[in-house]
Amino acid sequence: NGFDIRFDKQTGWLTQYALGGKEILLSPLQPHFWREPTDNDIGNSQQMRCAVWKDVLQTARLESIRVEKDSAGRHIVVTQIALPAVGAMYLARYLVQPDGSIVVSAGMKAGKSPQPELPRFGMRVLLKGQYDNVSWFGRGPFDNYEDRKTAAAVGLYRMKADSLFHPYPRAQESGYRTDVRHISITDAAGTGLEAQGLPLICTGVLHFDMARLGFDRHATENNHGGSMRNEDLVWWNIDYKQSGVGGDNSWGATPHAEYMLPYRDYQYSFILRPAAP
Repeated sequence: NGFDIRFDKQTGWLTQYALGGKEILLSPLQPHFWREPTDNDIGNSQQMRCAVWKDVLQTARLESIRVEKDSAGRHIVVTQIALPAVGAMYLARYLVQPDGSIVVSAGMKAGKSPQPELPRFGMRVLLKGQYDNVSWFGRGPFDNYEDRKTAAAVGLYRMKADSLFHPYPRAQESGYRTDVRHISITDAAGTGLEAQGLPLICTGVLHFDMARLGFDRHATENNHGGSMRNEDLVWWNIDYKQSGVGGDNSWGATPHAEYMLPYRDYQYSFILRPAAP
């Protein structure tokens, strides 16, 4: 009672999540493999080497979708989606429970053809702009990454959505937090969604479309971080992990191997549920 969740039978994506008749989502919950490049990424040409991961969903093809019920009467939606651009298969399972929570289990089965490393393995969704209050239990308060997180203590933090982004001189990947136990994004009344890691997730929040951080090597100018203005949306990544940001140098060195995401099988789980007011 009190919630409405819908899936698109043509694509397999979760497309709607409404609470009390109020829709929260602006876009489907979809897999996401890309990040807009950092200065260090550009130095080692990641944005060219890994470009296949940017638009991989453009050729995604739903292979199967089925709805089941378990012994407790809970609905289970299982999807299998081909990713021909990288020769992989994306598998997702959504266990929808009576209180509106969804246990999401997402994985990728890598194919046999060689592919570059993944900048990210996770999911992303756009929320309506009024959902701009962010609270998380994980590393913070400043942005942190797999190879740049020791100084970020695990704690409970609260910020406005636009405060998670750091205005670097050139607008680039930012707003990320690692080792997150749970994160909620709510409106002024405390209504919204919460994601809980099973056991941990990484998460990114921006108050604008991430594509605005895009880098074009042939552009005559690029956005300054301080020039980014809020849009009427909140971009939310719910990830397994993102590649490290490196920094041994900025003219060729990649992140250390243990902080990269090679092309292989991946799987992770989290719970998406109504946030407690």
